[in-house]
Amino acid sequence: MDEIYYHRYTLVSNSRLNVKSSRTQHEGILLRVGEGYGCIHPWQVFGDASVEQQLEALSEGSRTRLITRALDCARMDAKARKAGVSLFNNIRIPNSHATITDDENGVMKSVEDAANRGFLKIKIKAGGDFKVDAQRVNDIAKHFPQLKMRVDFNCHLMGSEVGDFVELLKEESRERIDFLEDPCGYKEGCWSGLRDMYGIKLAMDIGVESVDALYSYAILKPAKNNVHKVMESARSSSRKVAVTSYMDHPIGQAFAAYEAGNCLGEYPGLMTEGGLMTHGLFEKNAFIEELGEVQPEWKYNQGTGLGFDTLLENLEWKKV
Repeated sequence: MDEIYYHRYTLVSNSRLNVKSSRTQHEGILLRVGEGYGCIHPWQVFGDASVEQQLEALSEGSRTRLITRALDCARMDAKARKAGVSLFNNIRIPNSHATITDDENGVMKSVEDAANRGFLKIKIKAGGDFKVDAQRVNDIAKHFPQLKMRVDFNCHLMGSEVGDFVELLKEESRERIDFLEDPCGYKEGCWSGLRDMYGIKLAMDIGVESVDALYSYAILKPAKNNVHKVMESARSSSRKVAVTSYMDHPIGQAFAAYEAGNCLGEYPGLMTEGGLMTHGLFEKNAFIEELGEVQPEWKYNQGTGLGFDTLLENLEWKKV
């Protein structure tokens, strides 16, 4: 096997990116294996080992789920770079929703911006005060009736609170809900009750590989998930799949987009809008600027492999 090299990076977000973490400095590492590149971007609040622990595992030859997928990415990337072609040639990538966070501009301004950019669906990071979240959904439904909403709670609510949240929604707001993602920790009775009582579709991210239940949408993150396992489960259960980034480096974001395009071709009828356009959540750097505008369509197709050829060559690399 080729020797592994790494480069540390830090992304700076414009606001906190989920209810479980208030940090705005997000550290990760890029890997270089032969001619290929991958990304490890740990989210410790969701159970990932830290950057230091990932590096230690790499040096020992151990494999976390993030390492495994980063090495898979590097192998795919290396093959394309050796052939001198882009991984994005001849594949169609699903459109994306806009990811909305409570940044300094305010949620409503971010939603307005997303609508002006042509997004048809938005994902709202929720899970704080469910009363505030419900009012926010009502406000968005009133002022932007053309938008569908995906509301992500990161399992932050109690089961009873999810019902209270839905009860606070106006009828027109409920009609604008595409799905509620991880509203609470999975319990079959609770989730089936929410679905049957309110007729609102549910999505699973946390536990998507291990729980095969009657939820309607699987959230697939190529940075950590076994893509084939999630897609086959979705096909057998007739559920839709949304592929999203891990809110990571543009290399990881590009890998998610590539996998989404593969899935769209291999599993017709299962794919829905993904969450691939997350680079706008961070302060600009050279990689983010190369990705271009935040928009529903993935248009980046530069260089070989996953792209960013010159930028990657100019980074400083250390041997693991």
